[in-house]
Amino acid sequence: MKEHVGSKSIPYQRAAIYGAVEALPAQSQLREIVAGPDVQSVLASYEYADAAADLAQRRYKGWHWRGLCATTFGVVVGALLLFPLDGWVDGLPRRVIGGLQTLALIVSLLASAIISRRRPLDAWREDRGRAEEARRHIFATILTAPPLYADAAGVLAKEKLAVIKRAYFEDQLAFYKMRARQHETLATKIQPLNVLAYVLLGAAALLGAAALLDGLWPDMPTALRKAVTWLSIANQSRWQLGLTTIASGLLAHAAARALIDEDQRKAKLFAVTGERLEMLMAQRLRGAEAAAAAGDDGPARSLFAEATRILQHEHAVWSFLRPTEGDVEAG
Repeated sequence: MKEHVGSKSIPYQRAAIYGAVEALPAQSQLREIVAGPDVQSVLASYEYADAAADLAQRRYKGWHWRGLCATTFGVVVGALLLFPLDGWVDGLPRRVIGGLQTLALIVSLLASAIISRRRPLDAWREDRGRAEEARRHIFATILTAPPLYADAAGVLAKEKLAVIKRAYFEDQLAFYKMRARQHETLATKIQPLNVLAYVLLGAAALLGAAALLDGLWPDMPTALRKAVTWLSIANQSRWQLGLTTIASGLLAHAAARALIDEDQRKAKLFAVTGERLEMLMAQRLRGAEAAAAAGDDGPARSLFAEATRILQHEHAVWSFLRPTEGDVEAG
């Protein structure tokens, strides 16, 4: 998945690798390998794919957000005409509300057309998949790079694992833990909207209950009669219709927003992926480091392959268990 933001002048993944390499001895041949054309080429490929994925993500969320907000705005503004406020919204105000509804409809239809034509969700999934494969290729290139000159002491294997440990294993583990916490927090952001909608529905239900009791229970207790009388307002049905319309619009907005952002699902997915990476490191990293110190990079390659499988599995779940463009539009 997408990594956290790094230096403004150096892309994050490049900066992470350079930072890990800087910790190596000045005469390390791995410094030359990372600066060489093979690693630099795959780094450039990753940065290109990563930028494309970022752009696709912004387009996906941007157009869905515009369409969703326009639809919700049109519903809420239009609901004002359902309330018995004819003295307030007659003449020019009514025309303004009609104009705003039309504008919201145009924006919503435009967003839907762009989403259907460009399919930004598909583009985001594909571009992010290419970026993650390019990221894997960066570290695979480092791990499998042949020595530039004699490595009698077997130092290169140890240095390769040290760089991959810091710039890939630990970096991705920190990312997944951070993003799991962020998505847990973001998942609560729509709760106030749901609460407001439930309050409006509760008010509408009280008005309807009062009208129903007044018609079906003429001999109700005095205390209840007072409450029913207080709730028996003029044009009760219009107030009730307006409140339920706004509440329904807000609930639909919250549901669609949850479908677009998927914060709850991502929080769980990222947390589980982080746990799997952490368990893998705890079980096999020390053994790989000991073998690398002896010049044997076999365990390091096996560890890298298993970590890669975990990250590829996360991306597959994120990609293929997401809603389709049609599902999101319908929401």
